[in-house]
Amino acid sequence: MFRKKNQKTIIPLNKTEPSKGLESLIKRSKALTNSESSKTKKEVRVFSGHTGQVNCCAFGEGFLLSGGEDSNIFSWNYETGQLIRVFKGHQAAVTSIVVLPNQKGFVSSDNSGYIYYWEYKSGKSFEVYNTSLRHRYGWQIPIVELSLSPKGEIFFIGQDPLPILVWTPPPQPNQIYQLSGELLDQSPESQNYVGLCGGSAVDTSPDGKFVAAASERTIFICDLAADRVYHYFGGPPYKFFYSPTTVFTTDLDHSLSGMLRKTIDKGREDSGHRHSGLITSLRFLPGSMKIVSCSEDQTVRIWDFSDKTITDPPKIIMGHNNAVRSLAISKDGKYIFSGGDDATIRIHHAKTGNLVDILQGHDGIISHIAISVDGDHLASCGQDSTIRLWELW
Repeated sequence: MFRKKNQKTIIPLNKTEPSKGLESLIKRSKALTNSESSKTKKEVRVFSGHTGQVNCCAFGEGFLLSGGEDSNIFSWNYETGQLIRVFKGHQAAVTSIVVLPNQKGFVSSDNSGYIYYWEYKSGKSFEVYNTSLRHRYGWQIPIVELSLSPKGEIFFIGQDPLPILVWTPPPQPNQIYQLSGELLDQSPESQNYVGLCGGSAVDTSPDGKFVAAASERTIFICDLAADRVYHYFGGPPYKFFYSPTTVFTTDLDHSLSGMLRKTIDKGREDSGHRHSGLITSLRFLPGSMKIVSCSEDQTVRIWDFSDKTITDPPKIIMGHNNAVRSLAISKDGKYIFSGGDDATIRIHHAKTGNLVDILQGHDGIISHIAISVDGDHLASCGQDSTIRLWELW
């Protein structure tokens, strides 16, 4: 419902003109320091209204959505700064939001394991998924992240052992499918698990061919056409294939999946490839066979999965002095944006890994960043209860 009394007038904070053109940004990166990091980008405005940390944000055409610990989803006109409406329905912290391609609806998830579909104009919603109905003990497993495929499918993953599942929004029937296309039985009698020992991130490739999921410190890349795990990254070269939709009725430690994990994890700590902390975000690089990951180990890594032998180590990007929480990629795939616990957003060149710029403004952890539909703006949100809009080019 539209709430006029909650409208916010957002005052621009910085009238400094951004540098013009990409070449000037690259030249400036060679001499960039923290003190001059805000000179090449402009913080357009700050949105405030949430109570507590803002966990996620997502752009639509002309609007920006934000979800937080207060269980609310706010819709903003990011061009004027006006609050458009508040969507209420979640009973727990909102963890992820994706806007559907037709701009008529969006999907959100929360910490209690619920996923909702919302009609943007009417504000009506319905429940898409509830993890407590699938868990053998009825536990409410937090949904960590949602990912939108080019076909409009929603992929999602939970924090505890849970398969990568896919949902096709209206006008298709409200049904949940496994990666094989098999209809998921959500009855309590069919509570089985697949081989992900706790998910922490998920993303689909821009061409719709692959979906990637992170489990602790390992990345699984699934070939959607072949219905198999295409690759995984996390240590020395190793290749294995098994259906990501295979379910195991036994405990993970005694299942085929558990045995695979024990085998592939052996000796990995010394490889220098694997993240040494929890992987927090994944993003495919457009137009390539590469995926970017970030972690609580303070690094960003670029993995090339075009070579099935996985002989090359990842390109490691350093610079953050605390955990890295979120990634975003420019529309042309040339730039990687990363935000984290050090309250900064760092911009690196995807090809070279060189630092291009540092954005500062948040007072506390940055939990999520997102690129606008036109690619000209970046939104960030975090612990300081604000969403900040940045003009990039």
